[in-house]
Amino acid sequence: TMRDAITAAIHLNIFNNHAARVKMANIAQLANVLQSVILTKGDKMVLTPTYYVFRMFSVHQNAKLLPMDIKCENYSYGGKSIPAVSASASVDDNGVIHISLANLNPSHEINMSCIIEGITPGQISGEVLTAPEMNSYNSFEDQYAVKPVSFSSFRMKDKNLEVSLPSKSVVVLEIKQKMK
Repeated sequence: TMRDAITAAIHLNIFNNHAARVKMANIAQLANVLQSVILTKGDKMVLTPTYYVFRMFSVHQNAKLLPMDIKCENYSYGGKSIPAVSASASVDDNGVIHISLANLNPSHEINMSCIIEGITPGQISGEVLTAPEMNSYNSFEDQYAVKPVSFSSFRMKDKNLEVSLPSKSVVVLEIKQKMK
């Protein structure tokens, strides 16, 4: 479900943010289990929302962690609160920055901003995974009910990146540096 995808994004962001200690992480089983990345039935196969999160976050592999200090509103439920946005960032060997964000709030968009220091941002692109409901899922009847699409709800204003995260979403942004 979309809920599983957000859970995966939270955990992958935690692993990314602790890259000095977490050298490798993996999923124990891939197919036909809880939190599967793939479902199979006979000769049919379905990619789950969790699969798409793993694919989206693959940009962080072999990259260098970029520290982030994120301040955001909390998401509260049942008298408990947690930060509504989970995030991590990295830079690859080509100088391309990737920022992964997850909006945990199932019913509210979150607008946030990020100051990009030390580089001159060039082309920015993104991908978003979201769905109408937290329990939306891919099935053998509708294999693409939940899939990533191009994301453009951001803008650069001087060195400030402004992003509008849809409710219950996972977003990965790619920032290429301008060559001098």
